[in-house]
Formats: sequence, structure tokens, C-alpha cells
Amino acid sequence: MKKCIFYLFIFDLVFCLNISAQVTPTNEWVNFFSATSTFNGQPISVGSIVSAYDSDGILCGSFEVHTTGQYGFLAVYRDDSYTSGIDEGAEPGDTLTFFINNHIALVQGPGAPIWTANGDVVELNLEALSNYPPVIYGFPDSLTFKADSSVILYLNDYVEDLNDPDSTLHWTISGNEFLLVDLDDAQKMVTLSAPVHYWGTETLIFTVSDDSSAGDSDTIIVRVIKVVGINGDLDGLLPKEFCLYQNYPNPFNPTTTIKYELPKTSHVILSIYNLNGQIIEGLVNKMQEPGFYSINWDARNISTGVYFYRIQADGFQQVKKMLLIK
Repeated sequence: MKKCIFYLFIFDLVFCLNISAQVTPTNEWVNFFSATSTFNGQPISVGSIVSAYDSDGILCGSFEVHTTGQYGFLAVYRDDSYTSGIDEGAEPGDTLTFFINNHIALVQGPGAPIWTANGDVVELNLEALSNYPPVIYGFPDSLTFKADSSVILYLNDYVEDLNDPDSTLHWTISGNEFLLVDLDDAQKMVTLSAPVHYWGTETLIFTVSDDSSAGDSDTIIVRVIKVVGINGDLDGLLPKEFCLYQNYPNPFNPTTTIKYELPKTSHVILSIYNLNGQIIEGLVNKMQEPGFYSINWDARNISTGVYFYRIQADGFQQVKKMLLIK
């Protein structure tokens, strides 16, 4: 989350900085230094360039590394108040943006990237990558809607990437069985809906990636509320046959979801068995109306191993295997 906040703060600066500019020294500066800065996960190498830009995108400090992993003293200059109309650098209180080899750097502390006062010395460790993965932020934990409605998510509202425009990122959605998911990757928009007679819960996994396959994932729990009082023929909206789905995720630890469909009112028995055929837990044993069902099994008190789950409903029965790994 801290990195996401930093991304949001600097994102608008990245593409407007004049990377080819030269530093204009003035008579006031703050010295920055570090003994533990990295580029692509390795200590910054000799010859690397560490540069600093003020909040207006003006290059106001630059340093060529001469000791592996270290830089400093990097003088970051203040704007000269005596040269009106020329912006040489920062003002007191300005937040600075640092780069390593023209790649934006994340600040690791212990100091802050702030131009404070002339002569101050600030330790500022930096971490930079030649390619930053896209980061999902601010995703809703859950969504709820009625089965006769839908929800639209504009995916660009929930992602930041320091290297690539949002339009070049790729989205995929997994973990779904019953929901109707319409993903428009060109428009970065997804529409979620459900069969009118469906109610239940799905956990959708959203994944975003760039052209180098670097990416991020997040989940949303989607709850669909049953629609009541629908007029008309619902035969086309109900399951056509009994069905037991493979649990998801599988393998799992410690919870998994089992889903099934009923085409008619039935007495349903859903149980978990071990390899010896012994019942470990009964999940369902009751009459249920036609529809789509989803139930979670919490196996936190069960040991690692192979287990089976069986459904019995109005003469229909089916068994599937699952794997618990702790």
C-alpha cells in the first residue's frame, strides 16, 4: 500500500521530466546520500547516475556513483530567487523525485525526499527497477447486486504503472463459474451480471500484466441476491440437469468452494470423505429448490491429504476428488 501511495504521488511527473536537461548550480543546496541503494535488485554500480527533480520537473541534482551501492553527497539545488523567470530547482518544502539511470526510484528512507533547508544532510536510500510491474490499488473487497441487474468496473481506475500507459496493460479474470463476466480489454471495462434465477457468492481473481508479463492480482467477492416475485416462465433460467463442479481452488489451504446445480426441488446430501470412505463432514442435508448453489468448506482442522466429496440428490449422485495441502 505504501508503494501504491508513492506511485500515485509521482505518476503525473514521470512523463513530463526533462531527462536530457543539465543541473544549474545555485548558492543553496541540500545534500542527499545513501549506502544501500539498488537498481534491479543489485547494489547500484559504479558509473550509475542518480538524479533529482523538483515538483515542477526541473533537474536540480545529479551524481555519478563511484562506490558500489552508494551515492552522495548529491547536492540538490534551490531555485535562485535573484534570477526571475528562470527555475533552477526546488523550494523549501518541495517533494523531490529521484531517478537511477533515468528510471524512477522508490524511496526507502530513513529520510524523506524533501528539500528542507540550505546545508541539510539527508540519508535517502533508493530502489529502482528498469521495469515496474503494474500495481492494483483501491479495488473493492466485495460487490453485491441483484440477479436482474449488473455492475460495471472501469479497470483503469484501479491500476498504476510507472513504465507503461494503462491502455497497454492486459487484464484477465478467473475463479468464476456461475457469473456472467463480460471483459472488454480494449476499453479496460468489465460488466458483471448473473442468470436471473441465480443467487450465491463468487470470488473473482483479477490479474493485470504488462508486455513483459510482470503483473499484479487482487480478488473481489461478488454476492448475487436472489430475485423474488419474478413473473413469467423461468424454465429457461434454471439449470437443465444436476451438476457437481470441481472445487476451487484445488489444491487448497485451508478453504475451498464447492458448487452444484439442481434442476428441480430435491433432498440434497453433500458430504466429505477420507480415503477410507469415512465421512469427515456433512455439508448439506436438506431440501433445496432448483437453482445454483455454492458452499465453502473450511478444512483448517483437517490434516493434509486427498479427500472426496459426494452429492446425492433425487437419485443423482457424483463424486469428485480434492487435495488439501498445508
